[in-house]
Amino acid sequence: MTTRTRFAPSPTGHLHAGNARTALFNYLFARANGGTLILRIDDSDEARSSAEFEAAILKDLNWLGITWDEGEGSNTKGTAGTLGPYRQSLRKEIYETKAEELLDSGKAYHCYCSVERLEELKKVQLRAKRAPRYDNLCRDITEIPSDTVPVIRFRVPDDDEVSFTDAVHGEKVFLTKEIGDFIITSPKAGVSYNFATSVDDALMRITDVIRGDDHLSNTPRQILLIDALGGAIPRYAHLPLVLGEDKKPLSKRNAGASIAALRAEGYLPEALVNAIANLGWAVGGYKSLKEMVEGFTLKRISKSASVFNIASLKDFNKHAIEHASLTDIIKLIEPSFPNTGTAELTSATELARIGALSIADIVELLAPLLSPLPAQKPEARAMLSESEPLISDAIVAVNNLDTLDDDSYKVIIDELKAKGYKGKLLFKPLRIALTGRAEGMELKDVMKILGKTEVVKRLGSAIKEI
Repeated sequence: MTTRTRFAPSPTGHLHAGNARTALFNYLFARANGGTLILRIDDSDEARSSAEFEAAILKDLNWLGITWDEGEGSNTKGTAGTLGPYRQSLRKEIYETKAEELLDSGKAYHCYCSVERLEELKKVQLRAKRAPRYDNLCRDITEIPSDTVPVIRFRVPDDDEVSFTDAVHGEKVFLTKEIGDFIITSPKAGVSYNFATSVDDALMRITDVIRGDDHLSNTPRQILLIDALGGAIPRYAHLPLVLGEDKKPLSKRNAGASIAALRAEGYLPEALVNAIANLGWAVGGYKSLKEMVEGFTLKRISKSASVFNIASLKDFNKHAIEHASLTDIIKLIEPSFPNTGTAELTSATELARIGALSIADIVELLAPLLSPLPAQKPEARAMLSESEPLISDAIVAVNNLDTLDDDSYKVIIDELKAKGYKGKLLFKPLRIALTGRAEGMELKDVMKILGKTEVVKRLGSAIKEI
């Protein structure tokens, strides 16, 4: 049987590192097994779903390099597929039909219990220290109330069990008496999540469901429903939760961990992919997507929750920046320097990207070199006021050279050291005079980027400031 996995995001918020990890693992599993990845939009909550969030999710997936074969939105592999629609809001008639089939076969029934009765039942069960569950009052009802619009409940087999082998957590067993007959559709809330998901998984021939382990308790209900619908039961793999650095589960409320926010901060897609791949899976160093596909297996997924660590992401991003093409990096930073020529920007970027942790870092490093130098801050002027002799001697040393490169930089520094300037009293004032900042790129690179004329000009301006 051909492997078929699915990623089914709800367009009620931005894609964050946790659900991006789920999308990535489905992608890797499908590709590693020569299978098909389906993108299904779970927009059954129409009040909270939005086209803007959906577009953002698709943009994030494509940016990360996660492509799909069937489903909603543009992708770079495959076609739209023939088992759609792949959007739950367009499948209401399908859910209604399947609910009627379950009613006709006796596997579901109408429930006329009021909200008040159900609330009272729940209170009684909790006082008795029993888990709340429906008492099946309407299973065999004979008198139909005329003033109540019923919900439809699924008839859960009595005194049975649902068992399956989870690819991450191993053998799992659930007793049906602890599940109880549950609602699959209601006039007010519409189709339930479990019913819609089960119908979709059955009709779309999903063979492997890979998702967060917060869905583990839903699995026995979905297995019962898929079996009742005549579908093939998928294999299941429930991934450990992804936590933020506060050790709380990531959610759509963690705006800082959204893929869109991290992209805006200057992280590259290759870095994000490596960071999220390592959430529960020991990837083994920095890998391309192709290399990840070749080594991916669910057997190596950890059972423990993982922490999305920004420090780890920065390390991956540093590696990604160092190995990315210079052309790609320049495309990302050139909007920040619209008045800088391509040749100048290229040579400056080549130096600035060494050791940079993000694209934003590169922009910040180059800003004082490729843009007009701002007025000195009071603390900077205070330091420069004690360094006038040094700066004057530096101007002379620079003017004695034809160009500024590694060798000429050494000549300048050796000449200044010979005159008694050392350590912070040598390097810090020069950096402030040339960049307006006490920290930044190596001074030799600063001088190379600025060039002789601009270095002399900025040193002269520092003298005037003093």
